[in-house]
Amino acid sequence: MHWPLHFSSATPAEKAQRRIALDKYARLTLLASLAPIVVLVLVRVMARARTAAHARNGRAAVPTEDYDESASGRPPSPVLKSRRGSVSRRDVSWAKVKWWLGSEVVVAGQNWGQRDLWVVGALWSSVLTVFSVAETQGDYLHVTKRLGVVAVAQMPLQYILALKYLNPIAGLLGSSHEELNRWHRLLGRIVYGCMTLHAVLYFNFFRHAGTLSTKPFTFVVMMGEIAFFAMCTLTGSTMVQIRRQSYRLFFVLHLVGAMVVPPMVFLHADHAMPTRVQALVSIGLFFLDIISRRLTTAKASSALSFIPGTSLVKISAKLPSSKINQFLTNPAAHVYLSLPPAARPSVSPLSPESLQFESIFNPFTVATVDSDRSEITLIARVMNGPMTRRLADLTRLSSPVPLCIDGPYGAAPKRLHRLIGAHIDRVLLVAGGVGASFILPVYRAIRADEPSAKVDLVWAARAAEETTWAVSEVHSALADESVRIFLTGVDSYPLLQPRATPETPLTATFGQQGMELQQHEELSEVCRSRFSSVDSRRRPDLYKVVEQVFKAGTEERVAVWVCGPEEMARELRECVTPWVLKGRHVEWHNEGFGW
Repeated sequence: MHWPLHFSSATPAEKAQRRIALDKYARLTLLASLAPIVVLVLVRVMARARTAAHARNGRAAVPTEDYDESASGRPPSPVLKSRRGSVSRRDVSWAKVKWWLGSEVVVAGQNWGQRDLWVVGALWSSVLTVFSVAETQGDYLHVTKRLGVVAVAQMPLQYILALKYLNPIAGLLGSSHEELNRWHRLLGRIVYGCMTLHAVLYFNFFRHAGTLSTKPFTFVVMMGEIAFFAMCTLTGSTMVQIRRQSYRLFFVLHLVGAMVVPPMVFLHADHAMPTRVQALVSIGLFFLDIISRRLTTAKASSALSFIPGTSLVKISAKLPSSKINQFLTNPAAHVYLSLPPAARPSVSPLSPESLQFESIFNPFTVATVDSDRSEITLIARVMNGPMTRRLADLTRLSSPVPLCIDGPYGAAPKRLHRLIGAHIDRVLLVAGGVGASFILPVYRAIRADEPSAKVDLVWAARAAEETTWAVSEVHSALADESVRIFLTGVDSYPLLQPRATPETPLTATFGQQGMELQQHEELSEVCRSRFSSVDSRRRPDLYKVVEQVFKAGTEERVAVWVCGPEEMARELRECVTPWVLKGRHVEWHNEGFGW
């Protein structure tokens, strides 16, 4: 098999034709990268129209065509048979395919991402391969240059996917920055692959031409080298080991790399106008988003306190009325919390202790919104990071502390409407630990809009004390028989424990709403008395919980929302999978921040 590329000396006319082809495929790659977004928007519009039509006709959007009613012991009814027969098998099959695509690829115990990333990544890489070699006639230098313009042509989309405040794709798809971030990472790896091939092939060309000792030190080439090394550093910082060891290092390297690459590409591509424009657009979007976030970030006078008997810090932040209204209309949203200089440990703004907080923005879900006091409440678990350690230190202060609140963000507020009315028949909400700061607002919003909605809520907490921050919510929730709270009595969610562990739901009633902080100790003592047996301190049996929910109504469309440890979400999805394969309609949402 012969090497498919060849070195050739191009005439001025051939160089001009090559430049035309390079610019053509730079534009074509950009358009192709944006085309899937347009298609997804059209599909979403059609799906919404179809769902609305089904709702008007009183039919399920995707009911179960091959679900066996005998599992519940109930005889089939003519009405249910009619509903089942009204929907094609194609709908059920497509629902199964989507569920399969949303499942994770696990190799040797390591999570390698969801299947849809691998499928889309393979398809897009194939398209880019075609764009990189089409109309090159095997010209080595043409292919080398083409790889560079194809890589840069994807950068505008890559930067758009990374935007938090001005993300048009999130708005069009009803998604959020957190959900789009995995596609940003996928595209980043593909761009890095194209850039690596571009650099390697170019250095091989210099070696073949005998200019390896001189050409890499020219201005244009050096700008490309800086861009490539910045991309290497940026990509290397995304390694799991680095992120876990120091998230701040990952964030800083990522931020610096994102700012360095486009300007260097602009200077490197001195004759490629479309490529230079794409580089400018990328960096322009990046800075525009940063400026917008700075302008919309609110400085909140906040009171911080430890929740007795726990490692949880309660943050009560007062905001302007205009900002509070945004949170009132976006329940279950989250914010990015940062510390202004006045809240940092060092009085010197240039000290390392103070400067590190310039790059720390921690996400926290808004647990409650008090419109009367113009106040939001956040719950933070103290970990080993500088942010939560500093928040713990600030609880010692008796005076209010200034904090910077950037938000609201999140996809959940955009999807809550689907949990009420004609879209969904039953909702299962599962929370682990402080994940209840997300799940409880969802529960509260559903009950406020539709008191008779079928909602099952499961909350697994380490200890009774960790539920006291939500006393008023727990008090009202426990009046509902579908709400169950479990005390695990362990520091982490035990995924590998057998499913047949005893369940001990917390069903005690907690006094009056608005219980004051000094009453928490008494409340915790009552809770502990309910769990005196060591054997009773176990996690919920998610398999049994899911089974009860799905058997409650054989034709019900079920929404499953979870916020908690990764192991809990993974096990819950495994429990739901058999019901999806039976044809049940399931809408899944896993609220996580990842990286």
